[in-house]
Amino acid sequence: MAKDKDAPATVDDAHSESEQSIKPSIKQEIAELREFSKGWNWAIIKEGDWFNLLLQKFLKSHSEQVSVDYFRHKYPGLPSDAIADRLIASAVKASTLAGGVSGASVSLATLAAPESLGLSITGGLAALVGEMLYTTRLQMRLIFDMSLLYHKELNIDDPEDLMDIFAMATGVKTAETGGKVIKGLAPEAARVQVRSLIHGSTPAIQAAAKKVLGPNIAKRITQRAILRTAVPIIGIGISSGWNYLSTRSIAKLAKAKFRAKGVMSEELQRLSVDLHSIDELTGSVPSVVKT
Repeated sequence: MAKDKDAPATVDDAHSESEQSIKPSIKQEIAELREFSKGWNWAIIKEGDWFNLLLQKFLKSHSEQVSVDYFRHKYPGLPSDAIADRLIASAVKASTLAGGVSGASVSLATLAAPESLGLSITGGLAALVGEMLYTTRLQMRLIFDMSLLYHKELNIDDPEDLMDIFAMATGVKTAETGGKVIKGLAPEAARVQVRSLIHGSTPAIQAAAKKVLGPNIAKRITQRAILRTAVPIIGIGISSGWNYLSTRSIAKLAKAKFRAKGVMSEELQRLSVDLHSIDELTGSVPSVVKT
């Protein structure tokens, strides 16, 4: 199936295509992401700064291309759950294939002495980084697309829901991350409760949480990427399997989160309509409810 070069890069591109037909596009995207990371040093990978770099560059551009109307037009008559399932199936398929496409095998000796690679990421690590960025970007887009479907569009400047989902899927504890953020904040900000950091109320707290949480998520992803590609011969199988499981886990979390928010929003809207109907009949609305 030919793809319109001007069409948005949604996670559903692989849904109805065969493995052989979509592998070239996956390879091309991985190569482009390797070029994007060209010049990165080992510290950016090791310390996890790459997650926020990826988030800032690619999620913003994706959000400018897709909308809920795009999905409604592409899948006329389908309910949100059915469209979400299509997106999930496609993303899982693409990420699984990506795990085997690069065919990277990174030796433990190389990983133990990354300084021998010089200032930039090259060779086997470049292949690892390209595939890791491809899968992570795919998952970011999947989360954003599902937020649209359930009418809970992510705030690109403060993507707390996206990072929260990644944190849960990778096992990063946001409470512990919040503690690290507090230590780095000014005394007046440190008095804010830990639980409000990730769901913070001020730009300063949100920015601090993002600065700490993003790299912590990235470190966990990087560690697993290294482990699954460092095993000769069977590394490709491990990589494909891990991509399948991680993308499926993130998809289930995102769908459940945004679906629950969507249901709650619909119920509040229904309640608002009911209260206005009561107001018309009685001339009063309970003061505790704001519509």
